[in-house]
Amino acid sequence: ESGISVYVVPTGDYHISEYAGDYFKEREFITGFTGSAGTAVIDMDKAVLFTDGRYYVQAEKQLDSSIIELMRMGSEGVLTLTEYCRERLSKGSTIGFDGRCVEAKQGIELRNAAYEAGAECDYEFNAIEKIYADRAEFPHSKAFYLDTMYSGKTIKDKLIDVRCAMKDNMSDVHIIASLDDICWLF
Repeated sequence: ESGISVYVVPTGDYHISEYAGDYFKEREFITGFTGSAGTAVIDMDKAVLFTDGRYYVQAEKQLDSSIIELMRMGSEGVLTLTEYCRERLSKGSTIGFDGRCVEAKQGIELRNAAYEAGAECDYEFNAIEKIYADRAEFPHSKAFYLDTMYSGKTIKDKLIDVRCAMKDNMSDVHIIASLDDICWLF
């Protein structure tokens, strides 16, 4: 209905955390695989799960191999996720994924693979949100500051350290995007 030919379902949340909260377990919902690392790719003819060597045995046990094929990342003869998607795309087709849950580098690689195939890229596509009926509630917990006795330094001192490192590296701006770095700083 949406014109998507290849649908990529990553593991992760809006911060690309390895251990995402229950609300973000879309890949687990669609595949049954509960490991913390993996990406599903679904098209009209086939569904696969890419995961690394830490999870081969678990994935073999949890996946219904008649429905979802395990792609053993890093194994000889196994395409990368981007290569696989590129092969599944054709001129005029579209790859879709929730861009909020994909690392920028991977999103760019998928977009480029689509363009190389003469295809389009939809960064806002999320079919699972339409079918995941008993999904956990979106987290509404609030962030809070840790006392200096737990964090080791005040926020002010950490900002001074960051700005000194910026000055040493002749930088005017430093972008902090990873959740663990943001948490450390604040």
